[in-house]
This record gives sequence, structure tokens and C-alpha cells, in this order.
Amino acid sequence: MKMKTLYIALLLGTNCISQEIDSNWYIKNIIQDYVTDTGTNLPQVTLYKTNGDKAHLSDYKGKILYIGVWATSCGSSIGNFPYQEQLLKRLKAIHIDTMVQLINIHIDDSKKDWKKSLRKFKPPGINLFCGDTSILEKWHISAPPTYILLDETSKIIGKEVYHPEEGGEIDYILFSLIQKVN
Repeated sequence: MKMKTLYIALLLGTNCISQEIDSNWYIKNIIQDYVTDTGTNLPQVTLYKTNGDKAHLSDYKGKILYIGVWATSCGSSIGNFPYQEQLLKRLKAIHIDTMVQLINIHIDDSKKDWKKSLRKFKPPGINLFCGDTSILEKWHISAPPTYILLDETSKIIGKEVYHPEEGGEIDYILFSLIQKVN
């Protein structure tokens, strides 16, 4: 399915007359496959910044939020960090990096182990800690790594969306969402 989507995106990207047509088609036909609980907010959980202050996702209103839920016990989660860095570079290259905020939420271990992981793996974006293991149940997440998109008002756009290593797809979805916002 993902290869088919990539093929269609590449085909349209090379053959469309305008980006607006391409973006609208992508929003209508592809993003809808990943839309769950749209128009609602994620249930509140207590999150912590690296300095120990409490944080809430609503603190980041005004931007599209691309949230990665990760755990140090998950090799795939850690393996996504270099792809996140590449994603941020690509967003900067097309001048939408200021409209999209990458947030990594760590869901296991202690705060001490989380901070040790941050020093070791250096995940890009904003890094938050959630010691509440019920986050998986509250947010209807099967397992990390999971990526969630929230709109500029912190409403859910989609859950289980493309991961950063699926560069063409997530780049285009983010670009399409920014076009829709503007």
C-alpha cells in the first residue's frame, strides 16, 4: 500500500500542472486513510520538559504538531531519530520548518534514564517525558514508535501516520497541511 501511495505521489508530483491541485488531491485521498478521532483533542497527560517544568500539548498551539511517541526499549524508536533530523532539514529547505513542530514524547523508564537517553541519542525537536504509562491506552496507541499529527488548534488530524523514514509521504502530507492552513 505504501509503495502504491509513493508511486501515485511521484506520478502526480511529476505530472501535475500546479501544486495546488496536487495538494488538494493528497489531502482528500491520502490523508483520509490515516484520520482517526479527527476534530478532537488528545486526552491530557502530564508531560515534563527537560528542565523539569510541566508541559501540555496546548502550549504549542499555532503550529502543526508532528508527535513521535517513543521508548528507549524500542530500537525502531531510536532508529527514527536520524530520519527526524533529515525531515527537519527538508522542511527547512522548503521553508515550512517554522510552521511544523516536531515533539518527541518518551513513555518509559525514569526521568533520569530519559535524560541519559537524550544525551546519548540526541533526538531532534522538543523532547518531553511522560511517566504515565496509561498514555498508550488514553491515546489509543498500540506501541511505540507511533506518530500523531495535530492541527494548529491541537485537534487530531491523524494517528499512526507515516514515520519520518517514509520521507516522501510525510513531507508531502506536512506540505499539504500547511497549504490548507494558509
